[in-house]
Amino acid sequence: MSGRRTTLATVAGCLALGLGAEAAAPDAAGLVARHLARFSAMASLTLRVERQTTRKGNTATERWTLRQKGTSLARVDYQFPVRRHIVANDRELWEYLPTARKAARTDLAAMAPEPRQALLRRVLARVAVEGLRFDPGGPDAKLRYVARVRLGGREAHCIECRRRGKAGARAVRGWLDAERLVLLRCEFLDPRGQILAECEASRVFEAAPGLWLPRRLTLRHLGTRGFTQVTTLQRVAVDAELPDALFTFRVPEGVEVVAPSSQ
Repeated sequence: MSGRRTTLATVAGCLALGLGAEAAAPDAAGLVARHLARFSAMASLTLRVERQTTRKGNTATERWTLRQKGTSLARVDYQFPVRRHIVANDRELWEYLPTARKAARTDLAAMAPEPRQALLRRVLARVAVEGLRFDPGGPDAKLRYVARVRLGGREAHCIECRRRGKAGARAVRGWLDAERLVLLRCEFLDPRGQILAECEASRVFEAAPGLWLPRRLTLRHLGTRGFTQVTTLQRVAVDAELPDALFTFRVPEGVEVVAPSSQ
């Protein structure tokens, strides 16, 4: 009789998750591809961002505007705490610090595709909005469907992505809204399965027809050296007209052009 109870409990659990006892799990790769397609379909994206980082009771604030057009044009304008500008197109990358009256130029056209993408990821990493998209991070990543659950009153697909690096296999677990395909939550795990950091989205809104985004993202890095980052999207514009000239840097008079720092 105990075995029958166990079987019934298992079936009830599957039904509670929205999966029949014989139903196949949804395609994890397909769900993630649909989620990411919302971003790749944008002609342009403008984000005005404020990020507050709290560590040991001290809070630091940053503000910047990020503009992207297509797959090769990007511009970042820091407003606070210091002014700094990053301009990238398919030919060159500029990093300009007005207070130092110096601008560094990198010839992207002379670089192979993989090193070029690695460089751009490194330069733009500081302004990356963690938790905005569920990115597997490469062709070697393995996606696995975990469950369909309720999260914050919404039906969500829980998907796990495993990536192998120098420190071993790491995992990212994400919860995609079943209807809106916005990332509601994600967790970053070490090779032992311990959670290193977690990110929660809130104040979800429709930024463009059918495109739902969070207004606020709260990222918590755990452990003794942990900290909390609250990122607020103060302005979002999708498919706005952005002239190509915006992504071409012209050296101001009196500014010295220097070699880029170590890449």
